Amino acid sequence: MGSVCPWQGAASYLTLDVEGQQNTDAAWFYPEPKPRAMPIKNRVAFWRGVTIED
Repeated sequence: MGSVCPWQGAASYLTLDVEGQQNTDAAWFYPEPKPRAMPIKNRVAFWRGVTIED
């Protein structure tokens, strides 16, 4: 899966494996964001039921 945002650029998606269960495209990032979106470089976003716990 892939998508392109007009101001962020092309997104790359990741499938997460948690305790043997795969959550397809549950995380995404912009490996080469456009200049206006450089603050998101090296950041990963999550969705599809993902929670981050300490």
